[in-house]
Amino acid sequence: MAARENRNAIEVTATARDGASQNVIGQMNANNVNIGTRDRPDLPEEDAPASIEHWQGRETERQQLAEWIADPTVKLVEIVGVGGIGKSTLAAKLYEAAKVQFWVDLGRSNANFASVARRVLRQVGNYYVAQVETIPEIALANSLARLLCDRECLLVLDNLESALATERDWQDRAWRDFFGLWLQNGQTSTILVTTREIPELPSAPTVKRLELTDGLAPEEGETLLRSLGVRGETEELQQFSETVRGFPLSVWLVAGFLCTEEADDPQLCYLEQHGYDVRSLHRGRTISTWEILDWSWGRLQLQTQQLLQLASV
Repeated sequence: MAARENRNAIEVTATARDGASQNVIGQMNANNVNIGTRDRPDLPEEDAPASIEHWQGRETERQQLAEWIADPTVKLVEIVGVGGIGKSTLAAKLYEAAKVQFWVDLGRSNANFASVARRVLRQVGNYYVAQVETIPEIALANSLARLLCDRECLLVLDNLESALATERDWQDRAWRDFFGLWLQNGQTSTILVTTREIPELPSAPTVKRLELTDGLAPEEGETLLRSLGVRGETEELQQFSETVRGFPLSVWLVAGFLCTEEADDPQLCYLEQHGYDVRSLHRGRTISTWEILDWSWGRLQLQTQQLLQLASV
């Protein structure tokens, strides 16, 4: 704390240390009293929700999820589906409506439970770094569950499969312990997860699951393509949407590719001359359609891979 005197006022500034940083928490002088609070730090990129700027369709699914989240007896909501079908975008639409919320993309950040729990405690519970770091790892599951019981919050765990081993068991058993504790004693808050694979969790009536099996309707796919800047005839755009099964990620990748490679006139018909390995920006990095398929293939169990190989011969 420091004091400075001048002819008009005495100013007192108090500073709190938070890890390596310092935050001014209050100022006072004779003419004005201003007690501030610690500013909440900006969310890192990996804790930012998916974009819903070009949202299309999914109204029935959105309403069902909203009902589950509003139900005080529901503790865990799962959105399950293959990669690219629009799970994260759907979750982001629900996230937008929550008063207090926190988003973690486990596919882009550290999927270690202790790391995630400490981030949630800091952001939602307004813990200081020093406070969080003093909590033993063995006690973090209890601390996080207690926070979510005390304060109404929508906690979104995006791409939960990143915390799973290939056999669908947890890489970090602390996740299993936390979910077991939450399903047994949780209240007030709701946890919403998106995942390609269903984790091993206790079956309970407090868990609701929405399985996405279909993409956007052809008309919705056409609207999304036009919204993203792609040009073409109505029938052509709708047929392409059907070709990619209405998967929003495929539509996004193709739109981003055409708007980059054919910036002056991004007609859908120009896609054929570029071949099928479309590369475009997604969630901060450039990926291709083949990378998505390779990742999904690598997550399959060995027996499933062998069965599919035999079936394709």
